Amino acid sequence: MHDTPDTPGAATRPDRTSADAASEEAARPRPRPMIAADASANGPTSHAVALLLCAAGLAASLACGLRHPNGIVHFDDLTHYLYARWAWTWPAYLLDDWGRPGFTAAYFLPARLGWDACRALSAVLSSAAAFFAYLVASNLGLRRAWAVIPLAYLQPLYFQLSQTTLTETPTAFYLVLAVWLAQRSHWTASAAVVSLTFVTRHEAVVLLPVWLAAARQAKVPLRWLWPIAWAPVVVNLLAPFADMRPAVAQFLDPTRAGQYGRGGWLTFLSRSLEAWGPAVAILALIGLVEAGHGSGEQEKGGGKAGTNRGANRLVTLSIVVYFAAQTVVRAMGLYDSGGYARFLVPLSPLIAVAALAGWNRLISAEPAERQRALILIALAMLLLWAAMERQLVLHAARADEAAEVPELHKAVFAMRVVTAVVVGLAILLAAIPTGRDSLRKGTGSRERGTGDSRTGSEGSGADDGAASGVSALLRQGRAGLSAPSAGAARRESGVGAGLLRLAMPAALVALMGLAAYALCGPLKPPPEDRLIAEARKRLADVGLGDRDVLSANVWIDYVTGRAQPPWRRPVREQLRTAAIGTLFAWERQFAGSLDHGIALDDLAKDPGMRLVLVTPALPYQTSPYLTIFEKVADWPKEVRDAAVSNHAPRP
Repeated sequence: MHDTPDTPGAATRPDRTSADAASEEAARPRPRPMIAADASANGPTSHAVALLLCAAGLAASLACGLRHPNGIVHFDDLTHYLYARWAWTWPAYLLDDWGRPGFTAAYFLPARLGWDACRALSAVLSSAAAFFAYLVASNLGLRRAWAVIPLAYLQPLYFQLSQTTLTETPTAFYLVLAVWLAQRSHWTASAAVVSLTFVTRHEAVVLLPVWLAAARQAKVPLRWLWPIAWAPVVVNLLAPFADMRPAVAQFLDPTRAGQYGRGGWLTFLSRSLEAWGPAVAILALIGLVEAGHGSGEQEKGGGKAGTNRGANRLVTLSIVVYFAAQTVVRAMGLYDSGGYARFLVPLSPLIAVAALAGWNRLISAEPAERQRALILIALAMLLLWAAMERQLVLHAARADEAAEVPELHKAVFAMRVVTAVVVGLAILLAAIPTGRDSLRKGTGSRERGTGDSRTGSEGSGADDGAASGVSALLRQGRAGLSAPSAGAARRESGVGAGLLRLAMPAALVALMGLAAYALCGPLKPPPEDRLIAEARKRLADVGLGDRDVLSANVWIDYVTGRAQPPWRRPVREQLRTAAIGTLFAWERQFAGSLDHGIALDDLAKDPGMRLVLVTPALPYQTSPYLTIFEKVADWPKEVRDAAVSNHAPRP
């Protein structure tokens, strides 16, 4: 499709016939774009490499997922799968607000085949999302667009969630697909796809104004975006007919029971270390800062990047607005959000695009570009370190969790060491005069200001024509501080200078590798799985293995094969009306939570309950994990008023 002045998204290019006008336009400083000028740098070879990398990522996800078929990130993984499976018996689950219709409908068919089939779908969606991220980067004109794929898979939680069944994975796929469709000027299709994100993650509704603003900038008539509301409209209109709470009610009731605590304004910066990894987070921050200095498009670049300005801004705007929404919700304690790091995974494919933009700045042939990137690396690393330290303070005050990583104390120590190394290295490299730049200054080269070279190759002057005033001041200041001779400059531009240029990229690659080594392995079953299995065996040994087992724990429902209808009563009420002889498995995380409000004393001190089994504690805990009772008489003797919600906390 070729854009014309009548096509929405077409760039307006005034026809300059005067030589003076052309010279004035060439000399005019333009803001620094996030993208490279050469949109043709990603050809068939790049496509082939991208496909191979996606296939490798898919194979790795499937292999790790099969290694431990019951591996999870949270118990929510299993709950979402069970809702999709139970929808075959009770179709109302397709509209369940907790289960998220955008997830349940997508996983409905594979759920019939079992959890492994659903996990395989997550792996496929993750691979497809990575490929569409590559296409987005290619349309933006980013060099080495294929590198977006490893930059996505090296994000710890993106890889982990590709092995399991959580809502963030389909949301990431819907979002990057919608961005790509907008880039291709398929705005109606883009609106229809992004609408699915609204019913897959509630907070994704903040993307609605982002799409409207981008379409307006692309001069797309708003009537073309009519499908953008289709998914929430359908879900909310049908929910009452299925006796379900409409999802819109969630937004009108920002309850704050406080069971998950609340974070601070830097919480999700700290969470980004866990979700994206330090190196990818740093590079993405560089890419976003550079995009903030520029227009995010190449008006005269002549490539794909200049054909749809509004769509190209979707990458930056989606990241910033979605991240800000998560920050506000957690800092203000709204909607009882858990504030988990995995909430950032929907952005992972776009974060990989921004990280590649930052990477290209870091390895640019232009010294000023590299120096600016080094300064930004130092600042970004310090910001992430400060966010981590602040989160540790909140954790110590029991206001929020620090991070869900194994052996947290080792991760904290490693982060402090990495901060010192990366910041020190960045400052050292930024302070070293660069021979090539000095040589150009010393020989009177003036190509930077003219913008005559527009070949689109890195270091050829394409980026120079778009250099900002800040970068120009940096170059002038460095030239004034140090002006070595031409001979010295030539020596500095040899092997030693080349090694110095590789120092920071090598450090960041090593940091990505370390994060992947520590956090990107196969998911494992929760430690509760072993204790529950042992408890079932012990119950069988004492002749209670055939009894019905009630609990508030979805894992117990799963292993016992207990299916729950969507209109089931709260667990307390189920236990009150259960038959004599029913077993109840109490644990603190769910039964003892505010959602269910069943205290251990309510069972232990009531003559209607008989203690039959106590399990060992979970790792790093002292209290028994399960306390199992047999109902031997009516319970409770006195029905207490309790404001309890449904069976499970919201993710």
